[in-house]
Parts: sequence; C-alpha cells; structure tokens
Amino acid sequence: MNREIPGYYFDQGKKKYFKIEKTQTAPSSVAWSSDAVKRRKAEDKVQKSAQRRAYLTRNHIKRHFLAKDAVCSALLTREIGLPYAAERGRGRLEDGDLGAAAWADGLVAKGDVPFAPSFARQRYPNMPCFHVSGEDDKTGLGVAYASRSWDRI
Repeated sequence: MNREIPGYYFDQGKKKYFKIEKTQTAPSSVAWSSDAVKRRKAEDKVQKSAQRRAYLTRNHIKRHFLAKDAVCSALLTREIGLPYAAERGRGRLEDGDLGAAAWADGLVAKGDVPFAPSFARQRYPNMPCFHVSGEDDKTGLGVAYASRSWDRI
C-alpha cells in the first residue's frame, strides 16, 4: 500500500503520484482532477462499508451441526418430514443419494489391489468399470475397483 500524500493522487496503473488539480484546469477525464478524486474516495468508502456489512452478516449466520453431516441431516429430514426442507435439486438429498452417502461414509482405505501383475514392465490402461464385492467371509472386507479417469466412467 502506498503512502497517501496530501494534495497528491497515486495512480495504481502507472505507479506514479500526480498533483491533484482543479477540475477547471485539469485535462478532461483524468483521474487526478479534484472531482474525480472526491468521487473515488466516496465510492471506496461505500464499497468498504458494504464489504464490512457483508462480513458481519456472514458471521451472524450459524449453521446447525447436523447440516455438516449429510447422512444425519438427510435421515432426520426424512424421518421428521420437515415441510421447510430444501426443494428437490437445491441441496436436498434424495433417498438414493442418502444410501450412497451412507455407504461412502463407511468406506475406509485398507490398501490397494494392483490391476496388473507385479512383474509387468509395461503400462496397463485404467479399468473403465466399477465393481464392489463383499463376499470375503474370512475378513468381512469388500473390494471396489474403479477407473481413475473420470472421463472413462
């Protein structure tokens, strides 16, 4: 931030100070005429007050802790049947989304399973499919395969 010198205007574009001239003697439409400087100061003051007001208003809104947890808030909304819940397509979880969110909430990374043999020297393309198998009775774990490339899914 540049120092404000009384009687001078600092132009951000040119990085120079200009002496503030009377509007009658200054060239037309220059930034350092007295009227332009006064107008700019008033606009900056209004803009700063609007930003401050928006900041204070934003801090007044306190979201409920359940709103952060998609699964709990959707279950509660579905069980209670709140009439003031969000409309469809505006942040409201549908039942299908709720099931997917609940399933994804329980996922835990347990390592990875390579698609190619360990002795392979060449690169193999990503697997363009998705499969979930939970048939391992010994450990009770499932395996999910998916492509890393979103355009192939």
